[in-house]
Amino acid sequence: MVTGAGDGVGGIGKVIAYRLAREGVRVLGVVRDPAEITPELLAGPGSGPPLAMIAVDLTDDRAPDLVMQAVRETLDGRVDILVNNAAAAGSVRAHELDMSHWRDIFALNVDGAFRLTQAVLPVMMGAGYGRIVNISSVNGISGFRGSSDYAISKAAIGAMSRSLAADYGEYGITSNTVSPGVIMTALGQEYVFAREQWYIRQSLDIKPIERWGQPEDVAAAVAFLASDEAGYVTAQELAVDGGLTGTHFVPDRFTGEHESGS
Repeated sequence: MVTGAGDGVGGIGKVIAYRLAREGVRVLGVVRDPAEITPELLAGPGSGPPLAMIAVDLTDDRAPDLVMQAVRETLDGRVDILVNNAAAAGSVRAHELDMSHWRDIFALNVDGAFRLTQAVLPVMMGAGYGRIVNISSVNGISGFRGSSDYAISKAAIGAMSRSLAADYGEYGITSNTVSPGVIMTALGQEYVFAREQWYIRQSLDIKPIERWGQPEDVAAAVAFLASDEAGYVTAQELAVDGGLTGTHFVPDRFTGEHESGS
């Protein structure tokens, strides 16, 4: 099961769903807007099984029951993999934050993911197998300016992954986090290229891998953590960010300026 599996907010979920389908996985995608369920989306990537889809607002109290009904109808009642990808973005400093917006962010990013995980866990425990992959963000690892609401919700997702790993490893269930950096989805491009040129330049310069991230980079990380081969990997947070959060990187252009005395 992959939440946020449409083209809605950026399309990372769709690419994850397609990658898993190419691996032969039967995927149930969850989207918020029924309009996202198009024939093209349902057809899948062309290799592997087509996708099953359900439109559910994960902030609705009925969402877990509705999704699990779809699991019984489309996946024979079994969920081996859960990818909690659906999320709402935010970019507000703490003193400017309206608490109604805070509640909206947490209702989807944290409550929605947690309640759906609660619903799936008994199925995984009964099967003695499960892979939970929670999609967080580098904002949940490092402090970024003007991101209090989103960053705190994403840090909570990382904590949830570790807690689940501790509690359910004995049932053959692993729980990990993937934290993307700037990914060039439609939303990512809108976010970056609306900024000043200095921001665009430093977004590329301040990490060892000087290119933009792609949705396929995130999907590859998810596919590994969702695989049998990752059965001894749990409670981990994998940043897919070109080295942004793991290094204090000084671009070569600054080194050259230092050496030339400028």
